[in-house]
Formats: sequence, C-alpha cells, structure tokens
Amino acid sequence: MARLVGRSVVDVCGEMTWPAVTFSVIELGYKCRNAPESLTKSDHLVLASIVDAYLQMIHDPAKKRNAVCREIAKASLEVT
Repeated sequence: MARLVGRSVVDVCGEMTWPAVTFSVIELGYKCRNAPESLTKSDHLVLASIVDAYLQMIHDPAKKRNAVCREIAKASLEVT
C-alpha cells in the first residue's frame, strides 16, 4: 500500500519512494520547455528524482512496474 509523504513523495510499501504526480510536477514540465532559465535548484532536484524514477521503472519487471504505477496514481490523487 502506498501513502503520500508530504505533498511531493509517495512511499510504496515502506520499501521505496517515488515522486508524486502533482500539478507542480506538471508545471515543472512546462517550465522546462518554455522558461528553462527560471529553473531553481529545487526544480533541478525534483527533475533528478523523476529521471531516477523513470530509470527504475524501465528496469523493473512489468508486474512490479504496473503495481507501483497503480499505487503512485492512487496516492497522487490525494494531492491533485
């Protein structure tokens, strides 16, 4: 079972953490494409965590990846 930690991190089964899918993450994507000069150090750290999560996802077996994605989506709904 996943739970939201703060407003930006999802803890999945106490074993791993993933960036939550929030409106601020969606805004960050927009900012990267349209105003990259405005990115802050905090933005860079969030982006790095998203890249790490992506790399983990593509290396995980499909069954685990799908289960983790479902849990992240459920927990992220709490913030969006």
